[in-house]
Amino acid sequence: MNINKLLMLLILFNIALFIQPHYIINSECKFTKYVKIIEKYCDIENIETERVIALVMTESSMREKVTKYESTVGEEAIGGGQLLLSTAKLYDENVTKKQLLNFDKNMQITIKHLAMLNKKHSGDFEKITREYNGGPRKKNNRGYYLKVKSYYDAIIVASDNRGLICLK
Repeated sequence: MNINKLLMLLILFNIALFIQPHYIINSECKFTKYVKIIEKYCDIENIETERVIALVMTESSMREKVTKYESTVGEEAIGGGQLLLSTAKLYDENVTKKQLLNFDKNMQITIKHLAMLNKKHSGDFEKITREYNGGPRKKNNRGYYLKVKSYYDAIIVASDNRGLICLK
């Protein structure tokens, strides 16, 4: 799917969820740079871009410099992919919190992690998203999967090959 189509889908999806119907869209989407970064690393890791967009929208609403303390693990989730520093260090032992607040670096590692999970779970989207959210031992987070899937489904429905926009 090309970058312009993905950007339009993100705009439409955000309007459908968060914006009043009378809102007028500027032709330059605020997500342009983020989608290009996601697409770049998805191409490198051979991961479906729409899945990553759905996950990042769930994790951070496509925000770059967001952190959230995760009391269950005693660590902050950092950046667009809401990575734990300990998880990020599995892929880059020298990475810092400051670096993970950079969307490009965060997506590079997020998508590497997703590629590993994709291989581990033979592409099973539910298993991938559930482990991404809860780690290898937390299997009861079906609600998280359903939220990611709802973003994903909206992107896929909106991008049908007839070019029709039919968001649920």
